[in-house]
Amino acid sequence: MAGNYFQGTIPNSLRALRGIQELDLSRNNLSGQIPKYLEGFVLQILNLSFNDFEGVVPTEGIFKNASATSIMGNSKLCGGVPELQLSECNFNESKKKTSTLTLKLAISISCGFLGLILVVCFLYLCWFRKTRKDHSSGSPENSLLKVSYQSLLKATDGFSSSNLLGVGSFGSVYKGTLDHDGTIIAVKVFNLLR
Repeated sequence: MAGNYFQGTIPNSLRALRGIQELDLSRNNLSGQIPKYLEGFVLQILNLSFNDFEGVVPTEGIFKNASATSIMGNSKLCGGVPELQLSECNFNESKKKTSTLTLKLAISISCGFLGLILVVCFLYLCWFRKTRKDHSSGSPENSLLKVSYQSLLKATDGFSSSNLLGVGSFGSVYKGTLDHDGTIIAVKVFNLLR
């Protein structure tokens, strides 16, 4: 089966061929990992060279015999028996990539959450200012009582001296009680002669 330009991974259906003694899949375009089930075959020769396999080379069965196994031309393979002279598999690098990805994800989520909190706080402040402004923007005319002179005269008992609170350079201040709701008021009477 060598040199047929096969692509993809070694199929699992090959697992059924346990009785074969030689397997030559060289010079194809196979990729992925070398299946572990090949360790259980009673092979005398295994040629997987010049493909695009990657990952860890199995170490049992035919893979123990480096002279019966050919895997050259697969630059992404690692591990295996020492006689194959492959580089050691660096699993720390994949763990490092995973931890870096996890860190980036955690930072992104934290920044997103912080941004969300800031937006909520900003919206709350805008709402709070608007409601406070609405309460304070009521016109001064609405907060003043409209009372007739007759009601003031009656409330202070005709500006009686018994209701006099004080006298100043601009006039006198009298205490009074409105008839319609019992509100206690202070009335300033200006001295217009000054």
